Amino acid sequence: MTEHHAHPTEICAICGKSKPARQMLPASVVRPAISDMIHDAVPAWGPDGRICVSCLNRYRTDFVRRELEKERGGMGTLLAGVPGVPAGKIVILGAGVVGANAARIAVGSGARVFALDRSVDALRRIESEFGARVVTVHSSRDTIEQHLLSADLVIGAVLVPGAAAPRLVSRALLARMKPGAALVDVAIDQGGCFETSRPTTHADPTYVVDGVVHYCVANMPGAVPRTSTYALGNATLPFVLALADAGWHQALAADPQLRNGLNLARGKVTHPAVAQALGLEYTPPESLL
Repeated sequence: MTEHHAHPTEICAICGKSKPARQMLPASVVRPAISDMIHDAVPAWGPDGRICVSCLNRYRTDFVRRELEKERGGMGTLLAGVPGVPAGKIVILGAGVVGANAARIAVGSGARVFALDRSVDALRRIESEFGARVVTVHSSRDTIEQHLLSADLVIGAVLVPGAAAPRLVSRALLARMKPGAALVDVAIDQGGCFETSRPTTHADPTYVVDGVVHYCVANMPGAVPRTSTYALGNATLPFVLALADAGWHQALAADPQLRNGLNLARGKVTHPAVAQALGLEYTPPESLL
């Protein structure tokens, strides 16, 4: 470890670059399948190795891509393509925060990328950031069917706060997809947006239904616990401090964003999506504060 402007740094064993110590992770947190991939590329990698978050994320992305390879039951497609061979097709269902991050990874793969959403504003944001690198499509039953049947990889990124994810892809439609295509269901923590989705683990992440590879790992951020913990802490700390300083009643009354996150209070369901999902009566939170 070295010091640089009073901030400790370390050398990543993979890229060889000096990185802030807070961006470095020990080999012990890398799950075995990805650790084996790293060792294949960098034989010196071992149980005492240290890897930066950016390199680990790259290998995690490569791990998902390998689900398309022939030996894993996929169709042997190189997403980036080669001269004379078209690039693969990635379809992203949902163009919100999750969908936009999926698009950033997908664009980096060199594939042809399509983002579907019902919100014109969300599609405009995608088009503004990515331009022609991502084709935006208004989501409907017909457009979902059209693009899924020719997709090599489908990423389900449709999330509804407080509610179960909508089931956008039926088993009947899935059965018509390309044999060996792959689905990644980011919405699995909310029930999943594919009818055939079921939660899997980092240790056993995939299964096959009707010739289509499913990747439905619950708590996907748990693969990089240090980064995800810092990100979650940064996002929630202001609300935690507000609750501690003013108490829940006053804090929620003063902050509409915090109030919108209230699910239950005084025995009443105070979130409309939760009430709808459970078939219970909805009570506006303002009436209880």
